[in-house]
Amino acid sequence: MRDVVPHPERLVRFCGADCSSCETYKRFLKGDESGLVNFETNYRCCWLPKDYPRGKDCEIRTCCEEKRLLFCGECGQFEKCVRMKKFYSKLGYDKLKKRMIDEVEKMHARKKKPIESKEEVDQNIRDKLFITGNRLAKANVIWVLFAGAAAFFYGSNRMVTDVDILVKSEDLEKAKAALRNLEGVDIVADLTLKTSLGVYRFFMDDEMISKMRWKKLVDVKVPLIPVEDNIIFKAILQRGEAEGKHDIDDIKGMLRHEKLNIAYLTRRIQKYQAAKRVYPLLKELGLF
Repeated sequence: MRDVVPHPERLVRFCGADCSSCETYKRFLKGDESGLVNFETNYRCCWLPKDYPRGKDCEIRTCCEEKRLLFCGECGQFEKCVRMKKFYSKLGYDKLKKRMIDEVEKMHARKKKPIESKEEVDQNIRDKLFITGNRLAKANVIWVLFAGAAAFFYGSNRMVTDVDILVKSEDLEKAKAALRNLEGVDIVADLTLKTSLGVYRFFMDDEMISKMRWKKLVDVKVPLIPVEDNIIFKAILQRGEAEGKHDIDDIKGMLRHEKLNIAYLTRRIQKYQAAKRVYPLLKELGLF
């Protein structure tokens, strides 16, 4: 079952319970799923996926997820909440409350603190990619990393500072629901790209999915958009420093480091109906 039951994306849970100190979770890491459902209450561990075949979600998890909260302490009604007062009145549960409040304070501090070092940026991106992959896998959504982060993997030397995710249009709402409360991750589908030469559509389809590549970025294995599609995306936009972007520099980096499938590239340019926009730039850069 360990191959099909994902690990929790965060060890400190809604109420402050810490999976890392839980004997049930320690047994799970060794392949033993006994105890994941409390036989008295029928509540299951709150990190288990919704489609786990046994048990039910506790009221605390249900309430937090309905309000799109990671912790009870984020709720404006927390101090007045009868349910949580009763919960934390149990022997020893004051430690859970303190831990949960500490996590809320840390979360708020991270939001206020500017990210400066490469190590901090990498850790931030690593966390986002891990959570994104875990949640979208649970939601059964196919996705690819694209734009700047994908350009970095394919040869651009600019630091990755954000995460852009592309999905099929029919999966967009499901993906947004799965990634709610996850800041710094932009998830899109069927983009409309406006340029001086016209308006272009950029989208995921089955052909793109067949060519996507699974690679490690900051130690997290992620699905990458085909380099050819990423080049086309950047070549359509051609944004520069005035817009705070580096599309052409990113294209140059990708062209230097990657061997392109020219037949696929040509086919995709035609599919996006972007020949007049893309070919002149790629010829200028020496591709054709």
